[in-house]
Amino acid sequence: MQVNVPDLPQTLSAGYGLMGMFNHAPHPNAAKLFVNWMASKEDVETYPRARGEVPTRNDIDAASFIPPEAIPRAGVKYLDT
Repeated sequence: MQVNVPDLPQTLSAGYGLMGMFNHAPHPNAAKLFVNWMASKEDVETYPRARGEVPTRNDIDAASFIPPEAIPRAGVKYLDT
């Protein structure tokens, strides 16, 4: 939910969108496949839809499953947490 406070910018976070890989993983190719799938349009639409979160990609119609007040708007300054 967005609240208008003149001196406080809205917040914005990558949420689940952060991912990393371990150095010297036992199956590095499997890890790469998983990371690539997690970044795919299919997953970035499926996972946020299931969790009720705004997707990290802007080519997904978030308005079809997220309340309008939760979707970041152009021209608004956000604090990236």
